[in-house]
Amino acid sequence: MIFSSPLLKEKALARGKSIYPKVTVFSEILPLASKNRVQAGQKPRAASSSCTQELQALFGCLKKWEFDDVPCAKQHTMYMDCVHKGAEEAALYREAAKKRVSQRK
Repeated sequence: MIFSSPLLKEKALARGKSIYPKVTVFSEILPLASKNRVQAGQKPRAASSSCTQELQALFGCLKKWEFDDVPCAKQHTMYMDCVHKGAEEAALYREAAKKRVSQRK
């Protein structure tokens, strides 16, 4: 009785499998080059509050009153005030960022 490797049988070669391990070669698409400065993650953003506490209070009230919005008018106005305040802060931040960019040029 002769023992042979299953890789050398005709069936294994007929299935189109290679008997050699697959070799991955690194190919450089863009040139690998470092920059003169390091950026800390993403662009700086405005420190905007996400109004999650107000939203949770609103949803808690809506759930308590079975999604009737009349008793929850106070929580709704508090949430909308927070949203408008955050939008104003973001607009001021965008204007300040534009001024900084124009001063650099």
